[in-house]
Amino acid sequence: MSATTAQGRLVWLALAMGIFVGAASIRCLDAALPVIAGEFGRSIGTAGAVVTAYALSYSALQLVAGPLGDRLGPYRVISWAALGSAVFAGGCALAATFEWLVVLRFLAGGVAAAIGPLTLLWVSHAAPDGERAVAIANLTAASILGTTAGQVGGGLLSGFVGWRAVFVVIAVAFAVAGAVLVRAAGRHAQLRNVGRREADDRAAPSPMQLLRRRAVWLVLSAVGVEGFALFMSFTYAAPLLQARHGVGSAGAGLLIALFGAGGVAFVMGARAIVSRSSDGIRAAVAGMLAAAGLAALALGGPLALTAAALFMLGFGFFMLHNVIQLHATQMAPDAPGTGISLFAAMFFLSQAAGASIGGWLVDRAGTTLPFAASAVIIAGLGLVAGRAYSYQASTRWKAAK
Repeated sequence: MSATTAQGRLVWLALAMGIFVGAASIRCLDAALPVIAGEFGRSIGTAGAVVTAYALSYSALQLVAGPLGDRLGPYRVISWAALGSAVFAGGCALAATFEWLVVLRFLAGGVAAAIGPLTLLWVSHAAPDGERAVAIANLTAASILGTTAGQVGGGLLSGFVGWRAVFVVIAVAFAVAGAVLVRAAGRHAQLRNVGRREADDRAAPSPMQLLRRRAVWLVLSAVGVEGFALFMSFTYAAPLLQARHGVGSAGAGLLIALFGAGGVAFVMGARAIVSRSSDGIRAAVAGMLAAAGLAALALGGPLALTAAALFMLGFGFFMLHNVIQLHATQMAPDAPGTGISLFAAMFFLSQAAGASIGGWLVDRAGTTLPFAASAVIIAGLGLVAGRAYSYQASTRWKAAK
């Protein structure tokens, strides 16, 4: 369905809302942990289980969502996941005990896991070839804004109304998105077939079979290096900013928000950037921009330079991630759902690994070394990816001749 029609715009808006609310759900309780701990008589550390439970199932269930999308079609699974997420979010709002809240958060994360990667897959098939990178960039903007809204909105709602109100808002938003998608599919049945694996006599390849393909492990290696390199250092940006510039938690949060602002700036300019450059050029330039931002943070300087570095890092990182995402949607045409779920799982796992190694480095060498190492790795990734994508484009052009 074309995004230019009224119904098409409504479907795309509902899909973006699903991405937005799913991202908000991950971070919506960060500021509410003291309130939850007080209500249920738990320590702050114990209360953190409501965040960990969601993140754990959200990461692990990626590998279940992909094969389901291949079998049933991504649109159908996204619709069910949005409605299921509404039910579990409502359950969290009504949770009578801490244990039930943790269980419901775990279930909510597992269901919501399907929304992000399968929406990426559906949009990559529904968008025309020339619009695919821009459409994917728009989903990235929804995710960035959702994460920010979850942190800020969750804190405001829990402070003024109560933490249960956070889940009421999330439940309503998921329910609206799911209802729009179900209603649209009732009128346009072909929506369910977009991105669905074509039925044939061959069995769908398993995740292990996909991992033996060069195109697949190259993309997974790229996103793994990317996630590891960024979160090895950026996870510890707040203490670096507080120590270097003497800002409090709120000030550090506002500075870190410039990273997201850089990502949104890329999205706003994505159409012009994509139309004027190849995948290879974008990957190389993005790597250099992100590396420059990380290097500036490692070296230090006045507050204005730090702010500019965070913005540049966000712009470069999301430009690079957009290129890798685009290739992820094309790396396993006979099992696209399974492929995109492997991509998402690798991205989340590499973030966790990077944060762990980064913490070890920070404890032993301070924050400068992780940021410097990240800059070198990201720069190398951008150059290698740029060369690889330029070679692929050249090979396709020669084959076309």
